[in-house]
Amino acid sequence: MIQRSYLRETLNLLKEASKIKYSTLSALGTYLVLYSSLIPFSNNILEVFYPSIKTIEIPVADSKMTTVIWCLSMCFQTTIIIFLQFLKPYVLSYVFPIFTSLYSSSFYLMYLFGKVPNEGFWFFSI
Repeated sequence: MIQRSYLRETLNLLKEASKIKYSTLSALGTYLVLYSSLIPFSNNILEVFYPSIKTIEIPVADSKMTTVIWCLSMCFQTTIIIFLQFLKPYVLSYVFPIFTSLYSSSFYLMYLFGKVPNEGFWFFSI
């Protein structure tokens, strides 16, 4: 009888440890998903610290360095979110990365339709 209760207590402790481990991974995944919402703005963040990055031309891409960084960051954000699904983050945390992706992509679509955004209105100007 004593052995059975000891076994039952051990199994209960293992279940609790499993819940804590799952909860910790889920919280970490949620934090990383929320952090990934800043990735599309990495070119703007880099411009604050390195203002000369606006003038660097990339001949292979036929555009400026900030545009190349933005394109790579959009791909990188999607890849990170796909890999973070394995950590089972809270579903509500996906709202901010989806919003930032759509917000950033809208500027690409505006140029396709021939519209030029007013950067003083849409961006934080320094």
